[in-house]
Amino acid sequence: MVSVSLDNSKALKALGNIAEVLRNQKEYKIFNNLANILARSWWAETFELQGARRGHDAWVPLSEAYYEYKLKKGFGLYGGEPWIMVGETGHLQASPEIVEEGLDYLSFGTKVPYAHFHQEGGTIPGRPPQRELFFVTDQDKAEMKDWLVGYLTQVLGKQIEDSK
Repeated sequence: MVSVSLDNSKALKALGNIAEVLRNQKEYKIFNNLANILARSWWAETFELQGARRGHDAWVPLSEAYYEYKLKKGFGLYGGEPWIMVGETGHLQASPEIVEEGLDYLSFGTKVPYAHFHQEGGTIPGRPPQRELFFVTDQDKAEMKDWLVGYLTQVLGKQIEDSK
C-alpha cells in the first residue's frame, strides 16, 4: 500500500489563531485600520474629484450666485476656483471619523450637524441639493476585499511560520 498523509493540525491551528486575531479587536483593530487606510483616502478623493469618484456622479454644481459669492469672499478656493462642499470654515472637509465600531462592522462618517442636509438633499427652500458625501462604489468594495485578503494572508503566513 502506498499512501500519503497530510497533517492539517498546524493549518487548523493557524486558522484558529486568525479567528482569535479577528476577535481580539483591541490588539489588532482590523476594521479601524481598514477605515483609516481606505475611507480617509476615499473622503479626500471625493472632495478632490467633487463627488465624481470611481463611477459616482459628480456633485451638483454651485449656484451661480454662491459661486460668485465664494469667489468674491475667497474661501473654499483651490486653483483659484471655488470648490463644492468646502465652506468658510473647512469643518466638513476636515471632519471624517469612525463614529461607531464593533467586531464585525464600523460606521465612518462625520458629526458635523449640517452634513445630513448635503447627504440627503431636499426640496425645502434654502436646503442644498443632494451631494452625497459618503458612498461605497464597487471599486471601493474590491479595494477593501484586496486589503483584507492581503492582511489575512500575512497573518496566516505568520501563524504557520510560528507553529513550525
